[in-house]
Amino acid sequence: MELSNIFESEHEENWRIVFAQYTELYRQSPSIDVAMHFAFFCWYLLWQWDEISFPGETLSPYEKGTVDTRNGISKSKLLFDLDVTTKHLLTSPDNTPVKYLIVLCLMKKIYPYFFKEDTFSEVKRQKVVASISQKPLDDVGTKAIYNYLRTKNATNILPAERIAVRIIFPPNSLIQSYFTWLFD
Repeated sequence: MELSNIFESEHEENWRIVFAQYTELYRQSPSIDVAMHFAFFCWYLLWQWDEISFPGETLSPYEKGTVDTRNGISKSKLLFDLDVTTKHLLTSPDNTPVKYLIVLCLMKKIYPYFFKEDTFSEVKRQKVVASISQKPLDDVGTKAIYNYLRTKNATNILPAERIAVRIIFPPNSLIQSYFTWLFD
């Protein structure tokens, strides 16, 4: 199993398959890349929990938010895996690409309650952002996402920055789809 296989499943929105694939791949090969994409997947599903409709599901929109397990995916397990992968990414931030740290900080800023305080507190997020500000951001896409993290404003993004954001992450990956949507 490789990340590219999972990206195809993400693109097809086969969330149950994606969850099983990430769980297995992270168990076999807990790399920084796998950790980031798995963390983002968990965060995304938690964010969209009330909105996603799983095949064959008959829950009303109200009921979706009240259940822990849907289509074999547990909200509690998503929170647990988000915590594990976040710890992995923050254990040695010098080994984690800056673009991943920026995305992780943005995820925390948007939905802070998805993260355990002892794993990724607001103080820790601010320290990571401060350390990022001391590093050169050579990639235009990374710089655009960093500026969004600081300002929460995507209206002044230049066409070259939009293009750069569209190619910063692997094609068909959920993280790429999200940032393409965010900066469109």
